[in-house]
Amino acid sequence: MEVFIQYGNKMLNFTFMSIKYTFDSSFKEIDKHKFIDANNNDFDRLKEYFNNSGEMLIKYYIFSTREGKYKSDPFRSISRASARWHVNSVYRYWEVDEDPHFPHELVHIFAHQLDKPYIWKTKLDTYNEDTIEVDLPMVSTSFLQEGLAVALDDIIFQRKIHENGKWEFLDKLVENINEWDLITTKILNFEGFSEVPNSVSIPFAGYLSKHIIKKYSFEKFKQLYIGIKEIHSTEENTKTFNNILKRSLDSIVEEVKSQFISVRK
Repeated sequence: MEVFIQYGNKMLNFTFMSIKYTFDSSFKEIDKHKFIDANNNDFDRLKEYFNNSGEMLIKYYIFSTREGKYKSDPFRSISRASARWHVNSVYRYWEVDEDPHFPHELVHIFAHQLDKPYIWKTKLDTYNEDTIEVDLPMVSTSFLQEGLAVALDDIIFQRKIHENGKWEFLDKLVENINEWDLITTKILNFEGFSEVPNSVSIPFAGYLSKHIIKKYSFEKFKQLYIGIKEIHSTEENTKTFNNILKRSLDSIVEEVKSQFISVRK
């Protein structure tokens, strides 16, 4: 293990295996190592699941305040944790009494290695109610990107998902969806995905991804992941989806929907 420590008001740096951890100066040594151990474990499990044998350095920046995370994140996202997968970096606000495991952002980074990225020009909202324009390297679309991260939270780690201010298992979140009519093929692209409330879009994206992985295999899901792109139209992406799975998206949505409607009866 290689360790770099710089004292004073600057950040403290630790390099372990293929992850470099940078903590703000308020963390105690015992908490740093608790965080490092948890995230190294998550990293190892994802590396095995993705069958990733290549070398990859991931940079973690851990902050004890929301403001520290917001201001240091190059995209100034309001999220507590953000993956900047084009530079293999994770920015995370973490309180030491919270679970240090949070593999969601690591999934984004591993998934970004699945194919050569394309460039997507988009606008992103920021924590200070501004917007920034970015040329963002992407591999899939926001729908499948978030769907995969939520699905693997469930499949690999059996973790609850944080949505609407509470933690709940994925199946329970989907069971509580009432607004199924909001889910159309438009959800495959960012414009349609962002029109659906997070309480519907995130659980559905996660469960659909989980359903496909379980029923068709992770290899088939990866084909889907790299085949669908934000720079393609909804019609193109829907056709790609249908061709890869030999099933229409509408039929799979109905299949998922029927599972949960039957639970209520």
